[in-house]
Amino acid sequence: MTENSPDEDVLAVDCTVDFDEAGVRVQVKCTSQWTIAGRSLSFPVKQEWVRRWEKNFFPVYLVVVLVKDPPDGWLRHDSEGTFHATVAFWTRLWPSQADRAAVDVPKNQRFSMESISHWHDDLLELVSPRSVP
Repeated sequence: MTENSPDEDVLAVDCTVDFDEAGVRVQVKCTSQWTIAGRSLSFPVKQEWVRRWEKNFFPVYLVVVLVKDPPDGWLRHDSEGTFHATVAFWTRLWPSQADRAAVDVPKNQRFSMESISHWHDDLLELVSPRSVP
C-alpha cells in the first residue's frame, strides 16, 4: 500500500493498494454521522472528487469508517499500542455515480481482509493477462 501525503489531494484518493498487476485507489473518510445499523449509508461527495475518480482506468474504492463522537469513545492509546473500536464499509465507485451528490455504501460490504481480495479480483476482471512467449 502506498499512502499519499496528508497535504496531497491531487487525485481525491488517500492511498493506492498495489497488486502485482497494477494498483487500485482508495479514498477513506471517517464520520460519526451513521451507526452500524441499517442496510446502507449515503455518503456526500464533492463533484471535484467524482471528476478525479472518473479519470482512473482501474477501480477506485470509497471506504467509510464509522467512529463515535468524542474520540475517547473509540480510540485508546496505551503502552501496548493504539486501539480503535470502529467499523468500515466500502463500495467501488462507478462512473454512473457522476451526477450524484452522494454515494450509496452498502453495509453488507464491511471492510475486512477479504475486501482486499475482492478488490484484486475486480482489477483482474479489467486487465487481461499478458501472453506468455
